[in-house]
Amino acid sequence: MSGFNLNVDGALNAVRTMLGEATHQRQRHRAGPPAFPVAAAGQGFSTWGSQVATMLEELHRGVDKRLDAVEATADAAAREVGVFRDEDAGVGRELGHVDGEGR
Repeated sequence: MSGFNLNVDGALNAVRTMLGEATHQRQRHRAGPPAFPVAAAGQGFSTWGSQVATMLEELHRGVDKRLDAVEATADAAAREVGVFRDEDAGVGRELGHVDGEGR
C-alpha cells in the first residue's frame, strides 16, 4: 500500500476522546431514565399509558446498545492502530537490516 501514512498518536488520541465522550454520554443517559407514570396518560387510558412507558423504556435500552457499540468500535480501533504501529515498527527494523546491495 504505497503512500499510506497513519498518525498513530493522533489516531489513538481520537479514539481516547471518543471513549471519553461515550463514557460521559452513558453517565448522562443513566442519570435520566424514562419515567412515564401510567396515570399521566389520563383517566381511562391506562393501557395507552402502559404502552408509552414500555416504548420509552425500550428506546432507553436501545441507546445503551448504541453506546455499547460505540465503545466496542473504539476499542477495536485502538487495537487495530496498535497492530499497525507494531507492524510498521517491525518492518522498519527489518529494513534497517538491509544493506546497500539489497541483502
